[in-house]
Amino acid sequence: LVAVQAKDKLGATSSTIAFGPLVENPTGGLTPEQASGALSFTFGSNDANDILNTVDAISSVEIADATPEKQAEMTGRLLDAMETAITVVEPAGVMRMGSVLSSVVRSSAAAGPNEAAAAADRASNMVDSVLEVAMTGESAGVDGAAGNALLGSINSIGNAFGDATDSIGSMSSSVVNKTQALAKASTRRARLQRLVSQLGGAAMNSLPLGSTTELSSVDASGKGSRIALKK
Repeated sequence: LVAVQAKDKLGATSSTIAFGPLVENPTGGLTPEQASGALSFTFGSNDANDILNTVDAISSVEIADATPEKQAEMTGRLLDAMETAITVVEPAGVMRMGSVLSSVVRSSAAAGPNEAAAAADRASNMVDSVLEVAMTGESAGVDGAAGNALLGSINSIGNAFGDATDSIGSMSSSVVNKTQALAKASTRRARLQRLVSQLGGAAMNSLPLGSTTELSSVDASGKGSRIALKK
């Protein structure tokens, strides 16, 4: 809905209203072909906002007839798009990056715990890259809103890692494979700790001396994380 009112120099006024198209979730979900087509079209824009909006829209709707394999493939396409967006995003787009990345990681759970953890591996590298972008701006750091969004991303990544770790006990593979899986889980925990530390450092960089703040990804259900910072 767009409403415009104009007034001329004699005081006469006029107004008009234009109704935009009604946008609804597709019945039965979005087909993989439709999702891939939308992503391919968006790639050509080379605009971070366009790419992020498309990724966010696709990750928030059901994929029709999605087997775990199709869901894993779609998650890969979404992460490809996110990686493209990172190369053109401005520091001001860090908050949007964080929130969309959280959405993609959460949607990857439909592919299974190991596939979701693999997606989270890629996502953790993106958080690294996004924090690098944030530190290149004039203010060189992240504000509260961007920090909360990135903490939400890290939280989603941690949940995916945790689900994969929980599934190790039910693995029917050899002891060697289970040992390798446990070693990978340990590496992932260390990566999460490093990301939280990096985020805290970027947020501290934006804080005036002598001030305090709190980053939070706690949702309405009470789940999430908090980081208290003091400079």
